[in-house]
Amino acid sequence: MKITVVCDAIGSSNKEAAAAAVTLVRAMKDRGHEVVVVCSDIDKAGEEGYIVLSHRAIGNRFNEIALENAIWDSDAVYVMTASVLGRTAVRMCKRHLIPVCVDFVTQSEAQYARMAPGRSKAGRGAVYRCLYVRLYRYADAVRYPSELSRKHFEKAVGYKTNGYIIPNGTQLPQDKRMERVEEMLYDIR
Repeated sequence: MKITVVCDAIGSSNKEAAAAAVTLVRAMKDRGHEVVVVCSDIDKAGEEGYIVLSHRAIGNRFNEIALENAIWDSDAVYVMTASVLGRTAVRMCKRHLIPVCVDFVTQSEAQYARMAPGRSKAGRGAVYRCLYVRLYRYADAVRYPSELSRKHFEKAVGYKTNGYIIPNGTQLPQDKRMERVEEMLYDIR
């Protein structure tokens, strides 16, 4: 199966999302899948299996064509970011009828914690609703780190999602987590 992973940065050991992306890519390649990573990490430019785009220049037609070329022949796309890059990838997946999974954990606490309104319960709900409208409602599957985070999100937006609970931490061994991600990708295909 050809899997395209869309993330902002990959390889930074100090960022949880970047470390999760590296682990996901490595595990999927070990399982025999063809993996293409679309990221905005300039350090990966020129490496095989990586397409580097500026997340700020996604309005640039050249970048959008490069992103669309990475996505159009994929069997499934895994979006690990709620940025413009992730939202554009999800829109393209819907246009080409390609199954897409969106990772909830990369946006949950990090996105709204930076915003003043996000520090309150009402503000967090507003941020969640905005993200749902722009991104999560288009996903064929949403990966949540816990049932609690799923309940909070779905309550705030007022809709059920096709959610999969796949923990980040030590609740599941790494191999078991990757098996669950693989099952999820096969389910949405």
